Amino acid sequence: NTMTDSTILLEDVQKMKDKGEIAQAYIGLKETNRLLESQLQSQKRSHENEAEALRGEIQSLKEENNRQQQLLAQNLQLPPEARIEASLQHEITRLTNENLDLMEQLEKQDKTVRKLKKQLKVFAKKIGELEDIIVLLDGGDFT
Repeated sequence: NTMTDSTILLEDVQKMKDKGEIAQAYIGLKETNRLLESQLQSQKRSHENEAEALRGEIQSLKEENNRQQQLLAQNLQLPPEARIEASLQHEITRLTNENLDLMEQLEKQDKTVRKLKKQLKVFAKKIGELEDIIVLLDGGDFT
């Protein structure tokens, strides 16, 4: 009778152990699901933002296309000399806009160069300070 009681007790302990492992596994799965859900939501927001940006770009391209078509239709109605003048005016406008964009890029690059030069000076100063420390350490007799 004692043998069966201890066997039953061992089985009960094993079942409790198994239940604990199952509970741990369940908790782990819940946490994994929460993490996956969070990643999925983040990905969804990212895709929605990207889609919105693309829709805006499409709208802007449609507007530009319409503008170009209107200009073309207007130009086709003009006499040849006026067409040439309108074409030249359009090219001047395009080149002016391109020039402004390039000037803006140049300003950004100049700003970046100035920032990097400042960082370089800071790092050079730190290197100089470290070299001074090394000279002091090498010059001292620590044996």
